[in-house]
Amino acid sequence: RQCNKNDVEITYSLPRSARSPKPSVFCDGGKTLKHAKWRTPITCNIQEADKLALVSMTSEIEEVACPPCQPLQIRRAGAECVNDLPRRCIKPSYAVARLVVNQWHAWPVNFTSWIWGYTSREGQSHSWQLAPDGSAVVVGNAFVGGGGAEIESLLRSRADQAILLLNVTLSHPGELEFFVEERPREAWKKAGTVYIDHDPATPDSEAVVQNIRRVVISIDAGWHYVTWVWRYQGPEGDEESADSSGFQGGSGLRLLNISFTNVAGGSKSGACARCTPGKGLVKGAAACSACPVGRSSADYAIGGIQAVDGQCHLCPAGRASGGRNAAGAGSCEPCGPGLRSGEGAQFCEPEEALGTSVADSAQWETSRLVDAWQGQFS
Repeated sequence: RQCNKNDVEITYSLPRSARSPKPSVFCDGGKTLKHAKWRTPITCNIQEADKLALVSMTSEIEEVACPPCQPLQIRRAGAECVNDLPRRCIKPSYAVARLVVNQWHAWPVNFTSWIWGYTSREGQSHSWQLAPDGSAVVVGNAFVGGGGAEIESLLRSRADQAILLLNVTLSHPGELEFFVEERPREAWKKAGTVYIDHDPATPDSEAVVQNIRRVVISIDAGWHYVTWVWRYQGPEGDEESADSSGFQGGSGLRLLNISFTNVAGGSKSGACARCTPGKGLVKGAAACSACPVGRSSADYAIGGIQAVDGQCHLCPAGRASGGRNAAGAGSCEPCGPGLRSGEGAQFCEPEEALGTSVADSAQWETSRLVDAWQGQFS
């Protein structure tokens, strides 16, 4: 077959006269060296390359303008991409620390790609790869090498599972959202998946519009492995594998956009947000957390409406929050008849007037407590 644009690999390096202490920096003064070469091993006829591939290969090395930074970042002094200035939010709104990736000209920080079980360069040729135009990171014979069904046997002989790994730390519970183009439709469900810390993730929501799948997953605070997997063939008998034999264009994925909220070290230059009921900026934190027991997101100093300052407020005497449901109350529940509570209570307790104190303990006449409840609800 003739070579096409998917057979071209683009990389970047510093201009020849520039120096940088960081290997990840490939720009200087807004300029970079762009390198174009055929992906190896070559599975196409270079002499019959199509026009798009030939345009990419017109100049194997040329000085060009630096590719764009990731969203919410800027290129400092024409060299390294850094977080843009934080957005100023009006309280109780706050700036969400986010990581957004949709530029795939070069590998973003903390991403790694490989084929499970292979260490050779040839063995890695059909791992997740950067698309030549920087629009996605791609995998599968529909997008990597453009081989289609005619090289399926070649892939199966050396490819097992293609792994794309990201290490990320969340300062507070957050959310992962990503968009993936699949070919054919349902290829993601058949041969793709995402793992959080080596366990298959269960999406909070998932939807497909015109072969682009949106996936949203809640993630706990802490350090995590997030792994996108494409199976050329499953290592176990009960795992499905990609099958492009019935699809002329092959099968595969284009991972377009990845977004995390509450990322440690993430950019705060994006949108402002407010805490939802049951959550607040606990102890001046930079992100919302569930209100502790004895508190709620309602402010009873102003009539029990949701707090305007984004904080979690103590329950007043006569009310309590938490109980057996623990943290995260949107309001404090009133104590029933015959019950009382002090400020900041998790539970209501029987009034002492119904009992007597004996040796630092309390005893209650339960019959009188029942009478109080029956008198209230009869």
